[in-house]
Amino acid sequence: MGVTRNSSELLLKIENLTRNFPVGTPSPGKSKNVLAVDNLSLEIYQGETLGLVGESGCGKSTLALTIAGFLNPSQGKIYFEGKDLSSRKVRKSCRTEIQMVFQDSYSSLNPRKNIYSILAEPLRINRLATKKDVAEKVYKLLESVGLPRHYTGKYPGELSGGERQRVNIARAISLKPKLIVCDEPVSALDLSVQAQVLNLLADLQKEYNLTYLFIAHGLGNVQYISDRIAVMYLGGIVEIGTSEEIFTHALHPYTEAFLNASPVPDPKYRREIHNILCEEAADALKTVSGCKFYGRCQYASGHCKENVPKLRFVQEGNTSHACACFLYEKFLY
Repeated sequence: MGVTRNSSELLLKIENLTRNFPVGTPSPGKSKNVLAVDNLSLEIYQGETLGLVGESGCGKSTLALTIAGFLNPSQGKIYFEGKDLSSRKVRKSCRTEIQMVFQDSYSSLNPRKNIYSILAEPLRINRLATKKDVAEKVYKLLESVGLPRHYTGKYPGELSGGERQRVNIARAISLKPKLIVCDEPVSALDLSVQAQVLNLLADLQKEYNLTYLFIAHGLGNVQYISDRIAVMYLGGIVEIGTSEEIFTHALHPYTEAFLNASPVPDPKYRREIHNILCEEAADALKTVSGCKFYGRCQYASGHCKENVPKLRFVQEGNTSHACACFLYEKFLY
């Protein structure tokens, strides 16, 4: 699902991005920071869907909010079509080209405004519609997401979760963006509605030539919609490759554990479950000198405890994608 990426059309480039948050009571010499995103680098190509998965607290939403401009990086750079978004002038010029669809479809809509006002306001503010044609553009947006015209008079509280999320998607595409950051857009919806919204996103991608960063906890929805998948752990990317490579030949032990924990929707199929995680996740407040996955990895050695593995391409068997693990040092190229 999605459009195959063209390596010559780099849309978004993230270089050594760090975003930390101070915690506790500030005092001289005792301030602590949580590294929500830690020295992360990532590339997203025009027309593709990049899935981003990881457990709660790994920094997925912080990364999404930083890309969308709701948070500023503590360090590092984000480039959109080669332009540095750290410049306020550049960020302002690109504000309509990067949009976001949030997980909570209700809190992301103003409950005091009807659907017409919610969709018309961004068109007016960004001068993408005049008084004469704004109504027709709102109707067309509703039609694009599968909602009837008479919904313009309804309020968010009168709609179902799936209908509200369609309104959120309509608002996101109203500004004709190039990149939409989808932060767990279907996790709060029923399974049947999830499939409808995923199909809608795929159809809109083809119609409007959109690029998606699709964030999720589990791998099921991500596999369905993504061209590539990046696996995130405690602020960094530990593995990234095509959807097929990740699901058929995962390299990193954390990805292996993630796949092993995913339920299989077939009652006739029984998979042997292996508990390959040795401990709970590390405390984000503690400074780790080596691999952050060291305490949970059954393959860990003393070398892993003292050194940080870099995300590098690995040629192992029939697979070739990037992984941050010392297990594959001899397969690097």
